[in-house]
Amino acid sequence: MTTDTPVSATTHTPQSVIIDTDPGVDDAIALLFAFLSPEIDIRALTITQGNTNVGKCLRNIKQILSVQAAHERFLESDENATRGALHPGSLVSRTHPVVIALGQGQPLEGEAAFAEYYHGADGLGNYFPVESPPDTQSAAVESAAHAAGTTQADEDAAKGLYTVSERLAEDEILHQLNTHPAHTINIVAVGPLSNVARAIQKDPETMKKVKAIYTMGGAINVPGNITPLAEFNWYADALAAHVLVASDLPVYVLPLDVTTVSSVVDSQYLISHALPLHTPLSDFVVKITQYVLDLTERQWGNRFLTMHDPLTVGALVDPSLITFQPLDFQVEPAGTFSKAFCVVDRRQHPAPGAVGGGDAAEPPAKRTNIKVAVKGDTRKFLSLFYKTLFGLDWDAIKPE
Repeated sequence: MTTDTPVSATTHTPQSVIIDTDPGVDDAIALLFAFLSPEIDIRALTITQGNTNVGKCLRNIKQILSVQAAHERFLESDENATRGALHPGSLVSRTHPVVIALGQGQPLEGEAAFAEYYHGADGLGNYFPVESPPDTQSAAVESAAHAAGTTQADEDAAKGLYTVSERLAEDEILHQLNTHPAHTINIVAVGPLSNVARAIQKDPETMKKVKAIYTMGGAINVPGNITPLAEFNWYADALAAHVLVASDLPVYVLPLDVTTVSSVVDSQYLISHALPLHTPLSDFVVKITQYVLDLTERQWGNRFLTMHDPLTVGALVDPSLITFQPLDFQVEPAGTFSKAFCVVDRRQHPAPGAVGGGDAAEPPAKRTNIKVAVKGDTRKFLSLFYKTLFGLDWDAIKPE
């Protein structure tokens, strides 16, 4: 059995990354995780529909940046120096603003599916007033900023760290790949794959310049979380998932098989240790997670968070977190019951004449460009998660 771990740059050479996202509670935490990780250099944030619509996602990203700016100011403050608990970190790269680009807001085919039932009406755990406009930094944004302890200076600082592109998300992806050396830009896709698939369809040659694509999606050997067979991100644009998985690009898949096992954060430890910190970031994380924690308690009797998207970012921050193996499979792009089902050919030697069987002398070669996560190091992920976001030592606070 072969295993594969993606090669990461050292901390002296951060990985250049486009994050394709639909924030989203765990997306928001994944973005904060990436912003605070010196191993990651965010070149662009491309917005896709998914947990909510792209207008609300844009507002959420602007608020996340404001919170992160407030957190950075706290890290450099006398108050933090007195506590001595958190080390000064950095926001996104100081050499360039991060580019934000909006996607078309629709899947390649059919109607958009949203996960506001799980992430709240605003996609951010009902952080914003429900009646607020979704696409502007209005009074609702100011109210949320105040609740998070951010100031006008923080919002201004955040604005200096990003630019909103005039290009659509798929064009921004292609632009980033064309304006950087080949095989230096990674894509981390933690939402439906509409933007990534459109970029592949528009310019497949330019997409070959990507270093690797990491995608949180799919369910290989476990049930789905939106249908009996399908995981939400891939179900929300099954054709896009099909386009990516059918390509010859280097793809690393983090399916439910691993994310639901290796990224579970128990609220007892999150709340009891993060809440007392009262940093802008910890207060924000505690606030946006309450909606999901209430939901998991109602449905499963436990208050917990599954950090699907932070684990996906973590796979790039520290490649030793995840064990990958090549897997040749396809994603069903349609179907009444099988939409987004991961179809794995488990036959050792397909019969001649069978679908995918080839001729008797030359059985088809298995593709190896798609790597699927098969195991995660839970302890190492939680240690990295708590240390990066909160400056906490997981080994000191973990349950016995």
